[in-house]
Amino acid sequence: MAITTPSASHLISLAKTLPPPLQRFLARWPPASIAGRDAKPTPWQQERPHPFRCAKDPVTGKRKDPVYSQRRQAELVKMARQHGLEELLPRTAKGTEVQLARRVRLGLRVKGTGVGQKVKGHIFERTMIPKMEERRKAMLAMPRLIKNFKRTGVENVDLDDLPFDEDGGRWYRSCRCGNDRGYSFDETDLADVAEEGLLLVGCLDCSLWLRVHFAAVDDEEDIAAHAS
Repeated sequence: MAITTPSASHLISLAKTLPPPLQRFLARWPPASIAGRDAKPTPWQQERPHPFRCAKDPVTGKRKDPVYSQRRQAELVKMARQHGLEELLPRTAKGTEVQLARRVRLGLRVKGTGVGQKVKGHIFERTMIPKMEERRKAMLAMPRLIKNFKRTGVENVDLDDLPFDEDGGRWYRSCRCGNDRGYSFDETDLADVAEEGLLLVGCLDCSLWLRVHFAAVDDEEDIAAHAS
């Protein structure tokens, strides 16, 4: 079966259906597959052989930007891909093959997910990790807090069972927290609660308490004799 070659008029009619920017580009920089290897280069091709690359000015030696910016290159690639003509364009960083190869090489890179980076996100998302860390530490410390809470209590003693420091004029008692004189009080403290006959003394170094029971008397000398 013979294969018919499209006529020139048919190719021209198809070219007219392309978007104007793509038409102008192919007219100024026609690919060799269409114009032929021996075709004379256009004035645009003579001035800038590759419109997507930077060039060096032969007179000043300065760098000249590409004829088409990165944004315009992406637009041309998109239009050519929609019409199945992307292979006619010069190689560009915005080409589909280059983009796919870059994606395979680098993977999907999301800003903020790298080491030492932070995702902006909402405020609850930014503060979620520190809050969860505080909650984790609180859960780990919970057994110790419960143990300390259970140890906290009030011990009942009689005033007659407590030692008396004659030099300082104070009663005292050691606490299980390690302080030899954690509980300490004097006659002034007893006088303030003489009507109740009960003095509540807190440890100087911990949260333990001591409930001291005593009988109030009118004669202060009896109190001193009772203490001795």
